[in-house]
Amino acid sequence: MIATGQSILGHSVPAHSILIKAAAVPVLVMAGLGLALLLLPAGFPPAVPVAFGAALAAGGALALVRLLRPAAELARAVERLAAGDTAGELPGTGRPDEFGRTARAAAAFRDAIAARRRAEERLSSLAANLPGLVYQRMLHPDGTITYPYFSERLREITGHDPAAVQADPGLVSRIIPADWREAIAKAFARSARTMQTLTLEYEYLNAAGERRWAYGVARPRRLPDGTLLWDALMLDVTERRELERRNAEIERQLAEARRLRAVGTLAGGMAHEINNALLPIFGNAELVLDGLPPDSPDRACLSDILVAAQRVRALIDRLSALEGGETTAQGRVAWPELIRDAVESRRASLPDGVVIDLPPTTGAGVARGDSGQMTQVLSTLLNNAVEALGPGGGRIEVAVTDEILLLPPAPGLPPGAYTRLRVRDAGYGMDTETRQRVFEPFFTTKEVGLGQGLSLSTAYSIVRGQGGTILVDSEPGRGTTMDVLLPTVLQPEPVPSA
Repeated sequence: MIATGQSILGHSVPAHSILIKAAAVPVLVMAGLGLALLLLPAGFPPAVPVAFGAALAAGGALALVRLLRPAAELARAVERLAAGDTAGELPGTGRPDEFGRTARAAAAFRDAIAARRRAEERLSSLAANLPGLVYQRMLHPDGTITYPYFSERLREITGHDPAAVQADPGLVSRIIPADWREAIAKAFARSARTMQTLTLEYEYLNAAGERRWAYGVARPRRLPDGTLLWDALMLDVTERRELERRNAEIERQLAEARRLRAVGTLAGGMAHEINNALLPIFGNAELVLDGLPPDSPDRACLSDILVAAQRVRALIDRLSALEGGETTAQGRVAWPELIRDAVESRRASLPDGVVIDLPPTTGAGVARGDSGQMTQVLSTLLNNAVEALGPGGGRIEVAVTDEILLLPPAPGLPPGAYTRLRVRDAGYGMDTETRQRVFEPFFTTKEVGLGQGLSLSTAYSIVRGQGGTILVDSEPGRGTTMDVLLPTVLQPEPVPSA
């Protein structure tokens, strides 16, 4: 029956196989001879032909029972096997003749198919339950690349159809961004030369076009025809990369906070010593000035000395603020009212082309802190935003939201409820070095004489002293976003009874 040359799986086997036809030949011959003998002319001696015809008929009936019927049953069983039914029984496996050997061979073939199916099911189950997707990459001797296998996890992780990518390897370009294709090709070429396992972290695109991070491992092996086959695993590591980025940023902020604290301590000590040195200057200059007649030309010189000393004292006061120190904020900062007053007071003095947007506040917008000091902080942020826009002007957005932060917003600050004041400008933006030094005392990008580099460092120290922080997000050409985070006032103040 299998001698027909047709495949078992995916093809049906004819009901009258070669074996059945071969078995039918002697039966037909015996029946024909018996019929011929029975129809002999009457002149023949009837005894021999009738007896011989009866013997042939009996032999044909026995052949029908012993050959044709078992062969037909076996043919039907093989047809079921060809249709994919590996659970059915095959008749005649216990017979010692040719039919038995054929039935046993078919049974062994059935068991092999069932075992292969079980192995494929185990492989599919394993691939489906792995944390990443399993795939195969083939480099053929002619240089073409195909992907004979992708697990269904490709659809779950990337949103792409595994069957479509297998059918058209060019669709891999939808998964691998253009800026990563050369690096991945070089990594596979190196693995092909050395026959060593390839490991690589790279970005990929999901079906929505979002860039995510993957970790890939691919082990090569050479097939008999020279084809290189990589058995590979790809894991999505976007969350791990984001956590590492956040940890690195927190470490950077922590180092920056420690450095600023050291600078603040140094500034506080310097301010104390300079203030001590200013005392005799003020005292003696005022004493001499009081003793001079109104028309003395020396009065102008002494007045200049006192003005310069006042400027030094104002600078020392700002340096003293850098010393900061964590304090418990007792007051309340009602950001909506504070922002409205600050913006209205400066609208008339805004340069041409500068527009300030005030989106609706999300939540109450009331934080813990000193309202007067936060007014200074807001004024500093607005001034910097206006300067960042340049002479062409632009838009500045000032928004307030109440948020629950599950991760620490900055070193030393716990997760919890915070009120976020966001001042966003569409200005020049800052490069990485400037962004990392923006709160450093005496650091400024302005020309000499146009800035002391203390405004943002003072604002940062004030906010940190109130139990909050300032976060910066900026890139060249994309503007700057300053976020002031302060603990939220969760309980409104009780209204006093009349």
